[in-house]
Amino acid sequence: MHHPGLFAAVIARHGWDEVRFSISWKAYCFADERERRAWREHGDDLVLERILDRLVDDLRARGRPRSDRPPPTSLALASIDEYPEVSAALAA
Repeated sequence: MHHPGLFAAVIARHGWDEVRFSISWKAYCFADERERRAWREHGDDLVLERILDRLVDDLRARGRPRSDRPPPTSLALASIDEYPEVSAALAA
C-alpha cells in the first residue's frame, strides 16, 4: 500500500493470502429492443417536473391542494399529511 503524499512512501505490505478482492456486476434485462433502447437513450427517465406534476395531480384528486402548484414546503407538508404510510416507512 502506497501513501499518495511525499515520495509515495510504502506504508504497509500485505501478502496475497491477506488480500480479499470483490467484484460486483449488474445486469440489465429488457422485454424487447424498444425497452432496451428507451433505457440506453434515457427516453423514459423521470424528470423532476413530471414527478411533481404527477404528485400534484394525485393530491388534487384527493381534494388537495387548492392552487396550481403550492410552494415546495407546502407541497412537502401536504404529501406528509396525505401519505402517512410512506412517511412512517421512511422514518423507520
